[in-house]
Amino acid sequence: MVGVNARNKHIFDTKYICPVCLLILRDPVQLKKCGHRQCETCLNAKQEITIKCSQCQSETLRTE
Repeated sequence: MVGVNARNKHIFDTKYICPVCLLILRDPVQLKKCGHRQCETCLNAKQEITIKCSQCQSETLRTE
């Protein structure tokens, strides 16, 4: 079995790639309003009440 890394990430569907860091999703978070996914660390909104999607700019409450 071949390991997955930045060199062969192109074999994955884009839904498994973070739109912020452009790497394979790590600890993925799916935003409820729009359904887009990002790495938890890429959200960069630990203290925010709402999370803004980097792809479509929709806002989702952190509690959702």
